[in-house]
Amino acid sequence: MGGKRREHHRVPILGGNKTNKNKPIDTVIDVDLANFFGTIDHEILLCFLRQKIGDERFLRYLARMFKAGVLAEGDLTVTDEGVPQRALCSPVLSSVIAHHVIGCWVEETVKSHCRGQVKLVR
Repeated sequence: MGGKRREHHRVPILGGNKTNKNKPIDTVIDVDLANFFGTIDHEILLCFLRQKIGDERFLRYLARMFKAGVLAEGDLTVTDEGVPQRALCSPVLSSVIAHHVIGCWVEETVKSHCRGQVKLVR
């Protein structure tokens, strides 16, 4: 969930009254990604993108964009990590990372430690 939403904003997604088709919800895990997208390693991001994008020319373009930095209010900010802030592609790149990191974590780690249904809500 984007922003600083409270639990009552998630309740409709989970089934209204904290039940899902008459099955009680025992646990809700809220993942806060504070500054996560500002610290992601560019090589890891490119690795994730390579899994879905076969065009090496486009991937090289993205790699150059990561290193180019952002010019805002006359100040150039260049960083070796993080999704480029204020760039048009930032929301898409952030979603790719969230899908791989959170989605894989839920599938590979969380589900194996839970009884019953596990549902990932983004």
